[in-house]
Amino acid sequence: MKFHGLLFTWCNKRVENELICKKLDRVLVNDQWIVDHQQTYGVFEAVGCSNHLRCRIQFGAARPHIRKPFKFTNVLAKDPDFVQMVKDNWGNTDALFHSTVAMYKFSKKLKFLKPKIKAMSKDKLGDLTKNAREAFALLCQCQKDTLTNPSPEAMRKEATAYARWSHVSSLEKKFLKQK
Repeated sequence: MKFHGLLFTWCNKRVENELICKKLDRVLVNDQWIVDHQQTYGVFEAVGCSNHLRCRIQFGAARPHIRKPFKFTNVLAKDPDFVQMVKDNWGNTDALFHSTVAMYKFSKKLKFLKPKIKAMSKDKLGDLTKNAREAFALLCQCQKDTLTNPSPEAMRKEATAYARWSHVSSLEKKFLKQK
């Protein structure tokens, strides 16, 4: 079977001059398997404590990236730039009047607004869980630095880190409540 990963699959793990690495492990298949499963391949991965590599068999081609559906995050509406962006976008399109075409025009206005909201969400919010985790790690490091070497500069850094973590974690909390 075709494979990806490291060339050698076994090592005697000797530290001295007698280190030996070989390609011992393979995945054997017959001709019918190759015809039936053309996209299948093996991936040799290190497992840590063993002197052999593990082989994970991957079936089929890589899955195509599935686009996530659009979901509006309520937290974004609190941003002052959001209201201005909606006003600008709404003002640049045709006015709505009560008619059968009004719903169509309304949906078009929303569709034109969608990419701008997505871009703003990505810029302003990003991955909130990751950002909150990073902000917390920075806060912990700043607290450690303050306690190790107390100084006004260290306290300012800690206060800034705390304010950032507090802001990001509150956004994350609101986002997760909505979710």
